[in-house]
Amino acid sequence: MKMFANLPKSLVKSETVTNKEKWLGYLVGPAGALLLNAVLATYLNVYYTDVLNLTPMWGGMFLTIFPIVSKIIDAITFSFVGLEVFTGLILAAILLFVDVEKRIGKEQEEIKARREKA
Repeated sequence: MKMFANLPKSLVKSETVTNKEKWLGYLVGPAGALLLNAVLATYLNVYYTDVLNLTPMWGGMFLTIFPIVSKIIDAITFSFVGLEVFTGLILAAILLFVDVEKRIGKEQEEIKARREKA
């Protein structure tokens, strides 16, 4: 099978996943990201309480509610963006089918010719 790009050789040697790969790939790797998230959330909570003078309850509620609200806003926004992309593809197909550009080019040439005559 011909590939589109020259990819490096894979390090995968077998079809099955070993226990070592499972532990490293599914536990140790994501644990680093979760640890970083916990540290940043702790500093963010300190910022809310010390700098913004929020009570710990309000800071904790913000850390809990804000991600939920942002995901709801993302879902609404992405549905409109997806609709716009679909509509754009349909309009592009219609424009290609109707061949509007050639007609517009011919009309512009006619307008230029009339202006030069006048």
